[in-house]
Amino acid sequence: MLYVFGDSHTLIFKQFPHCKVHHLRNITMHRVGRDGIFSLIQKERLKTIKQQNDYILFSFGEIDCRNHVKRQELKGRNTIEVITTLVDNCIKTIKEIEYDKIIIMAVTPPPRCVDTKYFGFKEITVSVGTKEEILSYNQHLNGYLQEECQEHNIIFLDIRDKMVDKDGYLDDNKVDGTVHLDHKYAYLLEHKLKEVFYG
Repeated sequence: MLYVFGDSHTLIFKQFPHCKVHHLRNITMHRVGRDGIFSLIQKERLKTIKQQNDYILFSFGEIDCRNHVKRQELKGRNTIEVITTLVDNCIKTIKEIEYDKIIIMAVTPPPRCVDTKYFGFKEITVSVGTKEEILSYNQHLNGYLQEECQEHNIIFLDIRDKMVDKDGYLDDNKVDGTVHLDHKYAYLLEHKLKEVFYG
């Protein structure tokens, strides 16, 4: 069994019978680092997951790239420092779980039309920064997140090479009309998960 916790990018996992999805609405990497991992997962639930020897997957960071990084930059903070702080704080609290079957999903790249799309529940997709800036934040965050996952023996689930166009944006043909991978491409994730589970 795979237990999935995180933002709206977790919803695609609901198609898989071996996944239990805990959608935490607009959870951000900043909030996880600030409030700690046990603000997301109750210790009793975690104990059960460990006893069953199941996997845990986390997904967050897309909102940070699309909104919060630029806000901090405008306050005078260095962009790279903002991104490394987000990742460092996130990894630090995830390590508190003390478990070796943890997966962190790469942050989904932005679509080109990030400034004009709408969520299914009709709220405007807030973005701060140009699409070029948001793509740059996303690439830097994913690069550092991957490095830190390798450093701390955390599985990094990454299908970006199957999702993006030649410039690194979420492919127009694969976006769901908002900022997510269209669910009809869930098989890309399923193939990657099989590599994780079965090698």
